[in-house]
Amino acid sequence: MPRRCCRSFRASIRKISMKMVRRPEIEADVEVASQLNRTLTTFQLTMLGVGSTLGAGIYVIAGMVAYNDAGPSTILSFLFAALASLLAGFFYAEFGSRVPKSGSAYTYIYTSIGELGGFILGWTMIMQYVIGSASGAKAMSQYFDKAVLRGHLQSFLLEHMAINNKFLAPYPDFLSFAVIVLLTVLLWWGVKESTLATNILTILNICVITFVCCFGFYAVARIGLTNWTLKPTEVTVGSGGFMPFGFSGVVAGASICFYAFIGFDVIATAGEEVKNPTSAIPIATILCIAICTFAYIGVSASCTLSLPYDKIDPSAPIPQIFREWGLPWVEKVVSAGAICALTTSLFGSLFPMPRIIYSMAHDGILFHFLARISSARKTPTIATWVSGLLAATLALIIDLPSLVDMLSIGTLLSYSMVAISVLVLRYRVQAPCPAYAVSSHTKVDKLEGKAFSQVLTMVLTCKNMGTEPSKVSEMLSGFLIFVSVFGAFACAAVCVWTEFLNKDMLDDVSLPIDAAVLSFVAALEVILLVMLTRLPQKRVNLRFQVWGIPFLPVLTVWLNMIFMLELPIKIWIYFLVWLAIGCTIYFGYGIRHSRLEKLMDQGEDPTQSKDFVDSGEESLLNKPIFLNAGIISEDEIDSHT
Repeated sequence: MPRRCCRSFRASIRKISMKMVRRPEIEADVEVASQLNRTLTTFQLTMLGVGSTLGAGIYVIAGMVAYNDAGPSTILSFLFAALASLLAGFFYAEFGSRVPKSGSAYTYIYTSIGELGGFILGWTMIMQYVIGSASGAKAMSQYFDKAVLRGHLQSFLLEHMAINNKFLAPYPDFLSFAVIVLLTVLLWWGVKESTLATNILTILNICVITFVCCFGFYAVARIGLTNWTLKPTEVTVGSGGFMPFGFSGVVAGASICFYAFIGFDVIATAGEEVKNPTSAIPIATILCIAICTFAYIGVSASCTLSLPYDKIDPSAPIPQIFREWGLPWVEKVVSAGAICALTTSLFGSLFPMPRIIYSMAHDGILFHFLARISSARKTPTIATWVSGLLAATLALIIDLPSLVDMLSIGTLLSYSMVAISVLVLRYRVQAPCPAYAVSSHTKVDKLEGKAFSQVLTMVLTCKNMGTEPSKVSEMLSGFLIFVSVFGAFACAAVCVWTEFLNKDMLDDVSLPIDAAVLSFVAALEVILLVMLTRLPQKRVNLRFQVWGIPFLPVLTVWLNMIFMLELPIKIWIYFLVWLAIGCTIYFGYGIRHSRLEKLMDQGEDPTQSKDFVDSGEESLLNKPIFLNAGIISEDEIDSHT
């Protein structure tokens, strides 16, 4: 009896595990590559990425990081964040070439890793959209209060409605709550975003940023580099100088600066509408991140050159610059431009949020009632209101730094999952691949019929393993990738938890031990990656492929883990609670109501269901990003619903 129960338990676990990794396969339809009209040039693609990326972050992050984490070395924080974002951009570009139904990372992970991975990333994306909207509203509220109301609203709420809880905001932000509710009502009514208005406000945004950057040169001409060379006795926090909080402060600031680079992945998702994606996608990705990086560095440098870093207002630094320099009229003009830009960015953030919820609900892994469409307005009514009210509630009670940190941790997790997915697909026997990319090379299969131990021996003895992966080599690569990712996490943990990155710890007696541990873990990591390079990869002729496999994905995961571990513990608590809620929903509802589960109940093979992959509803994943950038209108989305 106990033996029978044990077998039954193992069978149940195996069945659940198979459901967690089931995935729909995209058919290699040669027509997919030519259905879309290739009209975007490299310049248009670059501007599309810049318009999607250069938003609220530039008005929020520079002052916040300078005041709390990095001081004048905020420019280095933006450089590190830009590097990790650039690496992530390459992985998004390969996915955009590999998956014909290119859209969001949710599509990528669902079709490559499986249902649970797709749900986790989709659930994280919901968090990103919700928090992105909440933080945008919070930033706009603070700018409006400081520039128009002179801080009277904040003073009144602190005096009469203060919240004495370290996990919440100091006071309820009713203004940001009202702004999100108002925009949610507009979305519910089906109000369409005006491309002309968006372009005008984007140009205004760029003009404001350019003016602020130029003011930095004026400040240098007047006072030189005085505020970058402050002595410890001249500041109230930190040690003064260019790097007042040490190198660890730069890294901690970089983990927050990711907020400023969210949106560049639109370049990869537009890959099917680019004239020459092989060169346009990587060039546009590099140019987009470079332009945004220069803008962020220029604004942060202007802030820290014009004012001492410990005197910067972290909630609204740009208006403060001109107020302190006796230029109130410039303060009003810049504040007006910032408020317009923040409003536009907020409106764009609210658009895709209900549609990713709708898509997951339509796939069956979220509650089905969230997929209901208003027959009159042709909008996802319930998803719009649920997401809007959730974002409004967060903006009401959570402080802005916590919102930015939560957004950063979600983004870093998404980047890491996409990088790991690219690595997994390279060694898979059957992976999503459009027909045009099928390789015509001569196949040399030396692993057919080989057992796991034989394949491992061939890896260790450096024998020729042919050109074709097998199920056994795929299994071995999965194990090596899992251990390598865990090793990247261990290396990041050693770097962060031993304060190895802190320049002030270089003389500590524990430094040799920390260095020895880090070197040992890094050596094991290199050995695992070298073993992984011995395994054959699936050969395909994609329009764009990431180089440096398997080293580059693991390096990306390592960098992202460092930035994630630098975030405050309360952010991890928020994030883990959010994931726990999501996993409860998936295992309690999604795993039993998934569309793939229904196909299995009907006796169909879900991995061969063309109806699932080509459903019009799933194409909504592609649309919101273009909607934000003014590429399409809501009518095109409505026509699919």
